[in-house]
Amino acid sequence: MGRLPHHLVRLFLLGLGAAGLASAQCRIENFCSSNPNSTGSPAVIWSNGQCAVSDNNLHLFAGPMPNGFGLFFYSAAVRNGGAGVPFGDGLLCIGGGVPIYRLPVLAVSGGQIDYGLDLTAPPAAGTITADSTWYFQAWYRDPQGQTSTYNTSDGLEVHFQSEQTPTVAFDLASGTAGEGDGALSVTVSLSSASGLDVTVPFTVSGSATVPDDATVASSPLVIPAGQL
Repeated sequence: MGRLPHHLVRLFLLGLGAAGLASAQCRIENFCSSNPNSTGSPAVIWSNGQCAVSDNNLHLFAGPMPNGFGLFFYSAAVRNGGAGVPFGDGLLCIGGGVPIYRLPVLAVSGGQIDYGLDLTAPPAAGTITADSTWYFQAWYRDPQGQTSTYNTSDGLEVHFQSEQTPTVAFDLASGTAGEGDGALSVTVSLSSASGLDVTVPFTVSGSATVPDDATVASSPLVIPAGQL
């Protein structure tokens, strides 16, 4: 893992410990913006679950919003560079030059809507496949809105991966080395190969001082695509 310290030291891998999750293909992040509704706050969209197509368990949420009904819709492109255009009391952030696909109408409960995305039964022509990026947004009724009777959330960008993010494991969670022992090596491996580079962040601690007593490979470690 690096050059020998000049005295007996002990190094501990921290952060992920002996095993953890690597960061690879999945990407979920918000974009665009939303305007306040009659609750006094803007609605925000978020998700829970995995964006792996094989897992098929991504769940969408949006709120706060007034009682009534709403729905989620999605597209393969953003509008106005992701900044959106005026739409009711909110902004239309998606669908620039390409179709928009609407998901089922939902009743607002507890100030929010939620929907379990079923990748096996998408709207016609709105099939979500691995290694594709889609943009989601929520629309909802707001009869007491400022100038219109409906509003929208901000947007959510989701890059879908083909399979669940691989698990990363260290063959050694900690180790001791003395003067003259040579380098202390730690093998890092993945549970399965990824189609993209995998980033593995890590930290170390112990009685050795870096870089005075030892040198350590810089974090994060990158495992090239296709390697274990």
